Amino acid sequence: MVSMQIAERYEAWPHQVEALERAVRENIILNLPTGTGKTLVACMLLDWFKAPGYVSVFVVNSRALVTQQAEYLKKHSLNQLAVGDLGPPHPDVVVATGEVVRSALESGQLQAQQLACVVLDEVHYAVGKHPYAEIMALLCHFGASPRLLGLTASFFHGRAKTGCERRLEALEELLSAKVHCPEVQGGPSTSACFFSVPWSAKSFGLQEMAALEEKFSRALVNLEMGCALASPYAASNVTCTACTAAKSAVRSTFGAENWEFQKVLESETPRLRGVLEAIGPAGWYGFVCYALPEVMMAKLQSKLAIMEDEVVKSNLLNAIALVRPFQLALMQGESVKELQQMEAEQAEQHITGKCQTLLTLLEQLLRDGEDKILVFVERVSVACCMARLISSRLGVLALHVAGVQGMDGPTRQSNLASFRGETQLLVATSSLEEGLDVPMCRYVIRYDSFNSAKSHVQGAGRARHPDARVYYFENDPLVEEGSREFLESIARRECVEPKDLPADAKVAVSHRNEESPGVGVGHKWSIESTLWDYQSNKSFRGMTCPCGARMKITSRAYGQGRKKKERSFCVEGPRSCPTYTEELDARFQGVDPTTGILR
Repeated sequence: MVSMQIAERYEAWPHQVEALERAVRENIILNLPTGTGKTLVACMLLDWFKAPGYVSVFVVNSRALVTQQAEYLKKHSLNQLAVGDLGPPHPDVVVATGEVVRSALESGQLQAQQLACVVLDEVHYAVGKHPYAEIMALLCHFGASPRLLGLTASFFHGRAKTGCERRLEALEELLSAKVHCPEVQGGPSTSACFFSVPWSAKSFGLQEMAALEEKFSRALVNLEMGCALASPYAASNVTCTACTAAKSAVRSTFGAENWEFQKVLESETPRLRGVLEAIGPAGWYGFVCYALPEVMMAKLQSKLAIMEDEVVKSNLLNAIALVRPFQLALMQGESVKELQQMEAEQAEQHITGKCQTLLTLLEQLLRDGEDKILVFVERVSVACCMARLISSRLGVLALHVAGVQGMDGPTRQSNLASFRGETQLLVATSSLEEGLDVPMCRYVIRYDSFNSAKSHVQGAGRARHPDARVYYFENDPLVEEGSREFLESIARRECVEPKDLPADAKVAVSHRNEESPGVGVGHKWSIESTLWDYQSNKSFRGMTCPCGARMKITSRAYGQGRKKKERSFCVEGPRSCPTYTEELDARFQGVDPTTGILR
């Protein structure tokens, strides 16, 4: 039994002491809500297992968390833990990402037999070929059996549905551990109130969106220094003479030989559509002049950090050097002045109804006091543009944060530090759901839909104020709370059936464009590719038409042995193309015009 006197030295709450006593005896998966002190339990356990000649590892899921968790252990350890990276020499505790630890075990840089304790943060990711799962496979291969502690706020990564019990059993088997859900006792008393936010369906339809994309991509062609961006149509193989000229201008200005620069530019430019759907034309300037260069820089630096080939590293360094001049060229273009004005002026016609509702809500919350406000969005490009729009329209400093693929480390740390200080409002991507330390927020706003119970638990867990409030624009709070309670009951082995929900409960508020089965009439469809549905935050196979319509394609196998194949076609947007009058494409011969099915 762990001495209560030792636990008292850490000022631990009763449920943390209970968890520590259990973790000292056996491997456990600690399932506790966000903000209830899982990391302190890990720190106490690492102190307990400190021993000469042995090393422990604290494994995190993203590089953004490495420094934070290392600093936490240094600050709260009472056993003078030496915390650092893989060395040499090895410290008492190595804090690293799953991939780094996996690679170190595989190469022998880290000896499995010398491990005293392994802590897996956000352990619900330990499935499939995730580095966490591969770490466990390597420990088994080497015959090592260190003490293991898994930390999670929700063991299930996905929608709560039938089969959750089997997923939990599989996780326990993989980790040779049992889930432990102590009753939370002590700590700050928080009971968040949830609100569903109704918003106007006023948005820019698919045809309007296509016109905006074309207008903006053509405006980019006229930027100074011959610099321009490729249109989203270029990525969809839609012919666009202006966009072809734009891509040539980029190459002539910045060098056709720098493949890394061209690659990241062409991959990120199509994300303009997501900004237009989430915010409206008012988000265009922020995307082109700020979000796009920021993400390009982050992706190039992220790739450079793990690259070993000297030729590729040299190319990456040259690409990184081009981003800032590229950004300045974009900002100095005469044609962006009108679009820059859209961001600042108060005209509602430049933003979507959903975005206007968000601004109205924020204005009300800001009037109520100086409590912290955290706004979650799904896309990195939207986070930057949304923060700029809020600052411009409401006259309050709003910052944004994203993960390692969307923002460089120093900027992220600076913005988080500012939010912990005087800054009242932060716009964040899902990277802030897991682990990143934020101050006691009173308000959490989920602007986009999310598709996992984990997101509900962890996102809402950031609201740690005694009078916390959580606002959902898309998901139904009743459904999400029901999923959370269902998963908690499974973890405690209390029941296996989800609670009945009210008849009017919905998984998400529906504001979708009109859809009709078939391939439509007169459309000029592009080649088939993987597209993104920004409303449901899911990818799909489909095609696009310059009029703005999109075709969604689904496939299924059926029959004995599932050897027969069936494809279904559905048009989102106008069934009859308002721009073209194309003949039926040979690719769609045999598609039933009523059901949209091709067999």
